[in-house]
Amino acid sequence: MLQQRQRGFPELEQPWILTVLTEDTIRLGGQLTEGIFRNPGDFDALNVARTQLEQWDLTACRRLSDPRVTASLLVTWLRELAEPLIPTRLYQRALDCHDRPDEALALVARQLSPLNQRVLRHVIRFLRLFAEPNVTSVTGIDASGLALLMAPCLLRSPESSSTVSGANCSDFAMDNARQEAAFVRLLLLHLPESAAAMGGGSGGGGGLLGLSSLSMSNAELQAMLAEKAKELFDVCDIEQKGFITKRDMQRLSGVLPLDPDQIEDVFDRLDDDGNGYLTLEEFTGGFVATAPQAEAGGGEADGEYIEEGRRGRRGFGEMGDDDGYSVEEDEHFHQTMEKLGAAGVFQ
Repeated sequence: MLQQRQRGFPELEQPWILTVLTEDTIRLGGQLTEGIFRNPGDFDALNVARTQLEQWDLTACRRLSDPRVTASLLVTWLRELAEPLIPTRLYQRALDCHDRPDEALALVARQLSPLNQRVLRHVIRFLRLFAEPNVTSVTGIDASGLALLMAPCLLRSPESSSTVSGANCSDFAMDNARQEAAFVRLLLLHLPESAAAMGGGSGGGGGLLGLSSLSMSNAELQAMLAEKAKELFDVCDIEQKGFITKRDMQRLSGVLPLDPDQIEDVFDRLDDDGNGYLTLEEFTGGFVATAPQAEAGGGEADGEYIEEGRRGRRGFGEMGDDDGYSVEEDEHFHQTMEKLGAAGVFQ
């Protein structure tokens, strides 16, 4: 998964699936759901969503209504990493400092790779949302319970308890589980919010519920939308001409919930110069220009990306009468683009 992230979205600082699953668990009301992280939800829905995510369908979780499914997918992803966030070579050292915060934080800061640190901080910030007293009273799981449930996702013993003989086996497993949970609870209580606070680079502020990286930047969102647009463009351009006509675009009716009239309307609005065909840049630009903007952050580079996506389209993505369309027509167009996945993927 990490290798796929590097190939597909090299500009992202952490795996896209981590952001998708944590954000959608919050969006779906995970903090108000009893049994979150313990009850996996509907088994069929979980398997369908997992298959879609493995096919890089970035909208898979948008079709879910149960936060227990997204939370379970997050747990599964963490547990199935080839190497856990706390590498197995550090397992015993983590257990040894399960009751010494300074040593535990030093272990994370000095021994984990930058990527592992970013992902770990993201997971811990996410879990802290569920450790608030007003949340635990609803979900029925406090910080200690969270630590116990999530410890196997973050640490993995390099040796099986089956290698321990006889009556010592159960004691070995229980003692390890206790120390694993204590280590994770220590991180929940003491791990700094940012790399800067740990003495390892710059951190950030803001974002979803005040958490810096639970909210995707404009550039990250637009990169994902551009990838989705490329997939749809390829569905239309089966001859690999490098452009699509209105007839080509009708092929989308077989893969998207749009009727022929809606697809024709989208084509006409994207074909601003009226030449009767769309290049990949024009098609992708329509997705980028209708992407929701982050409320905060989004530096100059993001603005340049957005402007590039809008170039050549008269007022595209901006509602009003000065672009030749009425407000009602603009609203209808944006609703259609949302069905395509442009405006509502990570809103």
